[in-house]
Amino acid sequence: MHSPFMPPIHLVALAAMVCACAPTHTVFEDIDYDPPTGARTRMDVFVPTSASGKGPAVFLVHGGGWETGDKGDMHIEAERLADLGFVTASVGYRLIPEGAFPASSQDISCAWRYFISLAKEHGFAPERVAMMGYSAGGHLVSLHATAQSLGSIASNCAAPATTIRPAAVISVAGVHDLLVYHDEKGVGDYLGGSKKAAPARWSEASPIAHVDSSDPAFLFVHGTDDGINPVEQARNMHKALGEAGVKSRLFELPGGGHLFNPGAGGGEPEGGAPSWSPEGFVVIEDFLYDTVGRP
Repeated sequence: MHSPFMPPIHLVALAAMVCACAPTHTVFEDIDYDPPTGARTRMDVFVPTSASGKGPAVFLVHGGGWETGDKGDMHIEAERLADLGFVTASVGYRLIPEGAFPASSQDISCAWRYFISLAKEHGFAPERVAMMGYSAGGHLVSLHATAQSLGSIASNCAAPATTIRPAAVISVAGVHDLLVYHDEKGVGDYLGGSKKAAPARWSEASPIAHVDSSDPAFLFVHGTDDGINPVEQARNMHKALGEAGVKSRLFELPGGGHLFNPGAGGGEPEGGAPSWSPEGFVVIEDFLYDTVGRP
């Protein structure tokens, strides 16, 4: 069985291009949403110049097997979405060992509450916010959206409480059923014990165990040849949501992997998440327009 551990993404430095155009957005960096927990619990917020206070937003969560990665890993998606007019947050969280379950999920709950509190300041409608995560981030956003009543992932941070739930969820190459994995070190470290020693915790941390009819609409973007998080993770979660009466879409990128995916039209493989592919991003854009609306 494959491990859901994902090595960190190393973004390729691109040569700066001089443009006479006016900037499309402003970036507010390192906003500390929960100071007592340390430097990891910060977010970067991308605010389009066109933000009106009534438009949609997207809350992004990076991957890294719950052990590596950084909010900067989602900046490609954040820049693209901000250019389209979406207010966008790229969120960090505590990593293993400090971020072992449920701490990282508590961080996401706190960050969500804090981001919703910024709606008026940064010009978006709080009821029009989608969550999107890659790999381990796909797990974290899916769990947040499906396990609202799970006390262990609730945060006691100082951010204002909110009853607002995500209007939509996008999981890119995400993990939804931890029980299918063997007792690999990465999963065991995240869950604080082996599956044999703590089966209830392995189930509790699995989004698929919490699906019900109240869940928001989902989109899954997953490569068919993902050797880290097999595409069955998306297929099975998609099926469970459909059986619960929840709107769900599944986009499978033919030949796509976890970190390398075919270029446009099946061209030479390119590094990055499936959401970086032209096809993947078009599907994400269309889903956002259908759920949280156009900016």
